[in-house]
Amino acid sequence: MGTVASTPALVVSNVEAVTIKDAVGGTFNAISIEDAPSITFTNTIDGQTSTVTNADEASVIGLQGAGDLTVTYVTGDSVSLSLDGAGTSSSNRSAIDVSNGDDTESVSIETTGSNYVTLAAGPNAADISVTGDGTNWFNV
Repeated sequence: MGTVASTPALVVSNVEAVTIKDAVGGTFNAISIEDAPSITFTNTIDGQTSTVTNADEASVIGLQGAGDLTVTYVTGDSVSLSLDGAGTSSSNRSAIDVSNGDDTESVSIETTGSNYVTLAAGPNAADISVTGDGTNWFNV
Protein backbone atom coordinates (compact mmCIF):
# COMPACT_ATOMS: atom_id res chain seq x y z
CA MET A 1 0.00 0.00 0.00
CA GLY A 2 1.11 3.48 -0.80
CA THR A 3 0.91 6.65 1.20
CA VAL A 4 -2.49 8.30 1.39
CA ALA A 5 -2.36 12.05 0.90
CA SER A 6 -4.53 14.06 3.25
CA THR A 7 -6.90 16.64 1.92
CA PRO A 8 -6.16 20.12 3.25
CA ALA A 9 -8.90 21.63 5.37
CA LEU A 10 -10.71 24.73 4.23
CA VAL A 11 -10.80 27.66 6.66
CA VAL A 12 -13.20 30.56 6.35
CA SER A 13 -12.03 33.85 7.84
CA ASN A 14 -12.91 37.55 7.78
CA VAL A 15 -16.64 36.80 7.56
CA GLU A 16 -18.99 38.65 9.90
CA ALA A 17 -22.22 36.79 9.12
CA VAL A 18 -23.22 33.41 7.74
CA THR A 19 -26.84 33.09 6.59
CA ILE A 20 -28.18 29.62 5.85
CA LYS A 21 -31.55 29.17 4.13
CA ASP A 22 -32.61 25.86 5.62
CA ALA A 23 -35.90 24.28 4.62
CA VAL A 24 -34.62 20.71 5.08
CA GLY A 25 -33.21 20.61 8.63
CA GLY A 26 -29.53 20.69 7.70
CA THR A 27 -26.38 20.56 9.80
CA PHE A 28 -23.64 23.20 9.61
CA ASN A 29 -20.23 22.39 11.11
CA ALA A 30 -18.63 25.68 12.19
CA ILE A 31 -15.26 24.18 13.15
CA SER A 32 -13.42 25.81 10.23
CA ILE A 33 -14.83 29.30 10.66
CA GLU A 34 -12.59 31.85 12.33
CA ASP A 35 -13.49 35.16 13.98
CA ALA A 36 -16.82 33.97 15.52
CA PRO A 37 -19.33 35.26 12.99
CA SER A 38 -23.05 35.31 13.53
CA ILE A 39 -24.71 32.21 12.07
CA THR A 40 -28.40 32.56 11.19
CA PHE A 41 -30.79 29.94 9.88
CA THR A 42 -33.62 31.45 7.80
CA ASN A 43 -36.65 30.00 6.03
CA THR A 44 -36.84 27.17 8.56
CA ILE A 45 -39.79 24.77 8.35
CA ASP A 46 -41.94 23.30 11.11
CA GLY A 47 -40.84 19.76 11.91
CA GLN A 48 -37.25 20.28 10.73
CA THR A 49 -34.26 20.86 13.02
CA SER A 50 -31.40 23.09 11.94
CA THR A 51 -28.16 22.15 13.68
CA VAL A 52 -24.85 23.95 14.27
CA THR A 53 -21.96 21.86 15.53
CA ASN A 54 -18.64 23.13 16.88
CA ALA A 55 -19.88 26.70 17.24
CA ASP A 56 -17.65 29.31 18.84
CA GLU A 57 -19.01 30.56 22.15
CA ALA A 58 -18.69 34.16 20.89
CA SER A 59 -20.88 33.53 17.83
CA VAL A 60 -24.48 34.69 17.90
CA ILE A 61 -26.68 31.90 16.55
CA GLY A 62 -29.93 33.03 14.94
CA LEU A 63 -33.25 31.44 14.02
CA GLN A 64 -35.98 32.73 11.72
CA GLY A 65 -39.05 30.69 10.84
CA ALA A 66 -40.98 27.75 12.25
CA GLY A 67 -38.13 25.22 12.53
CA ASP A 68 -36.20 23.98 15.53
CA LEU A 69 -32.55 24.64 16.41
CA THR A 70 -29.83 22.64 18.15
CA VAL A 71 -26.39 24.13 18.83
CA THR A 72 -23.31 22.44 20.22
CA TYR A 73 -20.28 24.52 21.11
CA VAL A 74 -16.56 23.74 21.09
CA THR A 75 -16.55 25.25 24.58
CA GLY A 76 -19.15 27.50 26.05
CA ASP A 77 -20.44 28.67 29.36
CA SER A 78 -22.14 31.79 27.95
CA VAL A 79 -24.03 31.58 24.67
CA SER A 80 -25.91 34.11 22.54
CA LEU A 81 -28.99 33.69 20.37
CA SER A 82 -30.92 35.90 17.98
CA LEU A 83 -34.60 35.20 17.30
CA ASP A 84 -36.69 36.85 14.59
CA GLY A 85 -40.14 35.33 14.14
CA ALA A 86 -39.26 31.91 15.59
CA GLY A 87 -42.19 29.52 15.99
CA THR A 88 -45.74 30.22 14.87
CA SER A 89 -48.01 30.00 17.93
CA SER A 90 -48.16 28.96 21.57
CA SER A 91 -49.16 25.48 20.39
CA ASN A 92 -46.43 25.34 17.72
CA ARG A 93 -43.21 26.56 19.30
CA SER A 94 -39.69 26.34 17.90
CA ALA A 95 -37.60 24.06 20.13
CA ILE A 96 -34.12 25.48 20.78
CA ASP A 97 -31.46 23.38 22.52
CA VAL A 98 -28.25 25.12 23.59
CA SER A 99 -27.61 22.93 26.64
CA ASN A 100 -24.27 21.76 25.17
CA GLY A 101 -24.01 18.67 27.33
CA ASP A 102 -25.18 20.71 30.32
CA ASP A 103 -22.15 23.06 30.08
CA THR A 104 -24.19 26.20 29.41
CA GLU A 105 -24.35 28.60 32.37
CA SER A 106 -25.90 31.69 30.77
CA VAL A 107 -27.94 32.48 27.66
CA SER A 108 -28.39 35.94 26.11
CA ILE A 109 -31.24 36.27 23.60
CA GLU A 110 -31.84 39.26 21.31
CA THR A 111 -35.34 39.21 19.82
CA THR A 112 -37.30 40.82 17.00
CA GLY A 113 -40.81 39.99 15.82
CA SER A 114 -43.09 37.45 17.51
CA ASN A 115 -41.28 34.44 18.95
CA TYR A 116 -42.83 31.24 20.31
CA VAL A 117 -40.00 29.17 21.75
CA THR A 118 -39.26 26.25 24.05
CA LEU A 119 -35.69 26.72 25.29
CA ALA A 120 -33.49 23.90 26.60
CA ALA A 121 -30.50 25.59 28.22
CA GLY A 122 -29.53 22.78 30.60
CA PRO A 123 -29.62 22.51 34.40
CA ASN A 124 -26.58 24.76 34.92
CA ALA A 125 -28.03 27.76 33.08
CA ALA A 126 -28.60 30.11 35.99
CA ASP A 127 -28.96 33.27 33.87
CA ILE A 128 -31.23 33.71 30.84
CA SER A 129 -31.60 37.28 29.59
CA VAL A 130 -33.89 38.48 26.82
CA THR A 131 -33.47 41.86 25.13
CA GLY A 132 -34.73 43.57 21.99
CA ASP A 133 -38.11 44.69 20.74
CA GLY A 134 -39.59 41.24 20.11
CA THR A 135 -42.84 39.96 21.54
CA ASN A 136 -41.90 36.68 23.19
CA TRP A 137 -43.57 33.57 24.54
CA PHE A 138 -40.96 31.30 26.13
CA ASN A 139 -41.14 27.90 27.81
CA VAL A 140 -37.92 27.13 29.65
